[in-house]
Amino acid sequence: MPDNPLGQLAVEQGWITAEQRDEALRLQADLRKSGLFMRVGELLSRRAFLQTGQVRELLQRQGIALVRCAACGKQFNARNWSAGRGTCACGGALDPAPAEAPLSVAGNAAMAALGDAAPGKAAPPPGALRGRYFGKYPLLEELGRGAMGLVYKAWDPALGRPVAVKVLIDAGNPDESAKRRHQFLQEVRSAARLRHSSIVSVHEVGQSDGQGFFTMDFIDGAPLSALVREEEGAPPLAFEKSEKPLPHVIEWIRDVALALQHAHQNGLLHCDVKPGNILIDRRNKALLSDFSAARSLRLDLSDPNTKRVLGTLFYMSPEQARGVAQEVGPAADIWGAGAVLYLLLTGKRPFSGENPVEVRKSIAVRPCPSPRSLNAKIPKALEAIVVKCLQKEPAARYGSAKELADDLQRFLDGQPVQAPVLKEAGSAPFWHDRRAWIAIAAGVLLLAGMLLVKFVMSKGTERKGMYELPEETR
Repeated sequence: MPDNPLGQLAVEQGWITAEQRDEALRLQADLRKSGLFMRVGELLSRRAFLQTGQVRELLQRQGIALVRCAACGKQFNARNWSAGRGTCACGGALDPAPAEAPLSVAGNAAMAALGDAAPGKAAPPPGALRGRYFGKYPLLEELGRGAMGLVYKAWDPALGRPVAVKVLIDAGNPDESAKRRHQFLQEVRSAARLRHSSIVSVHEVGQSDGQGFFTMDFIDGAPLSALVREEEGAPPLAFEKSEKPLPHVIEWIRDVALALQHAHQNGLLHCDVKPGNILIDRRNKALLSDFSAARSLRLDLSDPNTKRVLGTLFYMSPEQARGVAQEVGPAADIWGAGAVLYLLLTGKRPFSGENPVEVRKSIAVRPCPSPRSLNAKIPKALEAIVVKCLQKEPAARYGSAKELADDLQRFLDGQPVQAPVLKEAGSAPFWHDRRAWIAIAAGVLLLAGMLLVKFVMSKGTERKGMYELPEETR
């Protein structure tokens, strides 16, 4: 297979191996068979063997510049080009392509045929983006994924430390793609407004070959969802290693509540508090993440997120489950925190159902089982906190996330909590007790017997008077 000048330069520079160069050439040949064309430099970049900047540098060594038509937007590789030289077929002037421009000079057809993370494609297989650069950040390993984005551990070469990179997965449907881009940008803007020790901070936003991404703190730990075991018979996480609830589990929800309070004070609702969005680091500290469902505290009809009710079904508040966006406020986030605490204490979600409609109906109208009915080891005061969070009416829950955090701290400090402590779970009214009915029946029979004796005695006295013989007279 003949050497490609750019590929060979990259090998000689030590940036890629000969095997990686040959793989790009084979892929180029396969594309040609389908009537598509893509330059080797672009293929090396798309396969994350080279950074975009490295490809540009190699092109410059060959006397080639990436230029773009100011009129139609088409890009070209131009040899020995200088400013003002040459025009596009449409007659437009050629200008240097901006630094963030993709390397493609053949349109999206060849890009889509690659089958990786090109726009319009489904999410790539786990780990498929490993080694690829987004901006200056090489992706190291996949940390997680959602319906809309992938999260990778990456390396910040400037600061010499790991970061997390969230990459947008574009949708094939244009309307859905537009919604995703808006929601993605909303997440970046929302999280960027917040600075709190229990919130994952966002640093930088950018694009790589048309894909949006942003960087945030890398948390050395795991999502809470990875720690919870929901299989039958598994002990609840809060009681996994002790007969009493572990203090750090209560501290996690307290810190989440403080993070929510900070968001609410900055005019933001999280709207998706769940185990998968709570990260536990190596210091056993909880951090709230993923503001992709966040919306303004004030109803803004120009914001699509405000009109839609977002969130994860099993942790939705009743107002979210009913789909009433106007009723969703800070109390919805308090419900979410309470639902997570319920899971940690009982090992089960507060509500379930055979299908999403059934789950929504349960959340909206049916009471959930009391925590102590599922786990009698739960202290009554802690149960009271959970039950207050999960009241159907928002006004009946805590007045603020700070009040929830304060009550959890009171419990940790051994002080009385503000939430009303419920009566012993499972205690029945006295009329449900069989022994009470036996006692009542015995009392009634005794009283009836006494009345009967009295009645008989009184009758006997009356008869004696009627038949009494008269006194003898002399």
